[in-house]
Amino acid sequence: MAATAADWKNEPFGAVAPIPYAARFSAEEMEQLKLGLIPEQMDDKWLVYFDDLQLSFHRSWTGQAIYRVRFRQDIDGFVVDDAVIAQDVLARSDADFEARLLDFLVGALLLGQDKDFPRPADIKDAAPGLYQHHVVGRGYPETPVSRAGAKPDSLDPKKPWWQLWR
Repeated sequence: MAATAADWKNEPFGAVAPIPYAARFSAEEMEQLKLGLIPEQMDDKWLVYFDDLQLSFHRSWTGQAIYRVRFRQDIDGFVVDDAVIAQDVLARSDADFEARLLDFLVGALLLGQDKDFPRPADIKDAAPGLYQHHVVGRGYPETPVSRAGAKPDSLDPKKPWWQLWR
């Protein structure tokens, strides 16, 4: 059964900004994307649903709208027409990194592809995988990725793990 906006609490999109996410999908992959993702347990961090050629990503705990991807069909399948991110989320990151993270979410969570999680190189986890768990709630191999304007050691390893988000 395909996920819908009514399956989980979610907030409407507010101000958004474009990100450089580009991808092409076969008709079979698009059918898989249309299924979306409904959180089933506490560690499932995303609600993803497809509606009107758009794939929307919301955080499961808060319902916050994060990413929206619009598709168009062409002769070879489906192509990303545009991708946006919530402007307040982008203010803490950069567009290139967010496009890589979106690519990971689409590939790993929705299509079941073997992809490395793009951990920001400036994040020095006090406990390995802590940042990844915050973002996706599961364990994937990680690849450090630079973010524009990021400050090194943005997580203080001296803080207890339960206070890292403060």
